[in-house]
Amino acid sequence: MEPKKERLKRIMTAGTAVVYSCKIEGEKFLPTFASENFKELWGYEPEEIIGNPEWWVSNLHPDERESVLAGVGSILKTGCHTHEYRFRHKDGNYRWVYDRLRLVRDESDRPVEIVGSWLDITEFKGEGGASSG
Repeated sequence: MEPKKERLKRIMTAGTAVVYSCKIEGEKFLPTFASENFKELWGYEPEEIIGNPEWWVSNLHPDERESVLAGVGSILKTGCHTHEYRFRHKDGNYRWVYDRLRLVRDESDRPVEIVGSWLDITEFKGEGGASSG
C-alpha cells in the first residue's frame, strides 16, 4: 500500500486545482505554501512566490485589483470567501481564476492562516482564451 504522504503529493501534483496557504501578517498575506502543480498551471515555481507578499497583488489585473482586495479583506469577518478574477500567468497573459479561501484560526480564535485553491476557468469565461491586457 502506498504511504499516505506519497499518495497525497501525487494527487496534488496531478490535480487541476492549485492548493495554497498564506500566513496573516497585519494587513498582508504572506504565501507559505503552493502545491507543486503551480508551475504547470501558472508558470511560476512555488519557490518564486513563497515569502513574497507583493507577488499576488502585483499580478492581479489592474481593472479588478480594488474589488478583489476588498473581497479578500472580508475574510477576517466571514471566515471564507470565493471570487473570480483575472491573474497574470508568468507568460504575461491574464487568465481567469476561481479562488476559494478559508480562514484558519488558532485555539484563541485569532486568525493565523488562509488556505485556498485556484482553478483556471479561462475557457469557461467565453472570451476565447487569455489576453495580455
